[in-house]
Amino acid sequence: MRRVIFEPDMLTGKLREDWDKLVASAERAKTSLAEDRRDGRKHNWRAKVWKGFKQFLFDHVFFGMCAYCEGAVEAVYVGDAEHYRPKGEVTQRDNHGREVVIRSPDGSPHPGYYWLAYDWRNVLPSCYKCNTYRGKGTQFPAVRHAFSPLDAGDPDDLDKFEGPFLLQPFREGYDPRRFFVFDDLGGIEARGDNIEADVSIKVYDLKRGALRDRRLDAYTLAWNIFREARERAIRNGESLADLMKDYKEGRKPHSAAVLLYIGRMIVAEEQANAQAIGWHLSDPSSDSRD
Repeated sequence: MRRVIFEPDMLTGKLREDWDKLVASAERAKTSLAEDRRDGRKHNWRAKVWKGFKQFLFDHVFFGMCAYCEGAVEAVYVGDAEHYRPKGEVTQRDNHGREVVIRSPDGSPHPGYYWLAYDWRNVLPSCYKCNTYRGKGTQFPAVRHAFSPLDAGDPDDLDKFEGPFLLQPFREGYDPRRFFVFDDLGGIEARGDNIEADVSIKVYDLKRGALRDRRLDAYTLAWNIFREARERAIRNGESLADLMKDYKEGRKPHSAAVLLYIGRMIVAEEQANAQAIGWHLSDPSSDSRD
């Protein structure tokens, strides 16, 4: 799961026009929702709104990758418009691993984060397995839960109020290096005893076998691309600045894990090269100028 910074105000041209249309549609839906709740009517969800946000984010922000596992989605599937905070039922697992419904202080089921149903900041493009199949579903584990917009209406305010355990790419300050450890075989673990990383791995089912295999395939491909391009650049005197640009921008599957893997491989390679000629990288006396 990579960190994603998306600022709609920076969009220009056709992209800005398309985005403004999506936002206008969302605002109309929000108005309709508010009127229905005020008058006691059942609201008919306008799925077209969040599906529109999902497709825009897939096309221009996540580049066809699942926001959670970073697997390629759109080559075989249209992907889900996943509500980070569920718009309907809200659940979390108890100490025995059972999924239970979150209840309000009066005992009634959580009404869902209905006020965020049409907020793009609460919509993430995801694959079926992270969202539904043994994945997140309606789970939203947190220290405590807001039950209405009066508790906290804005996603950032909600994060402060609730203390959610689930990590997500839009969260300010999120950095995969602080939370996850990816091993050389495609596995993933929480860094240290980080509870947010541990819960996120379990809820999104990030340890599933097929996903581990895909990460390992991505490592092999990326390392081969890196080595070949690096050798060409050295021979031709070219810059390496943009060598891993597609991975840095998240345009390739499993970018966060791949970049960490490449970094480890470079360090290991440097150490092996130094040992081969009898240098110690941390010892200034090994400098060739001596």
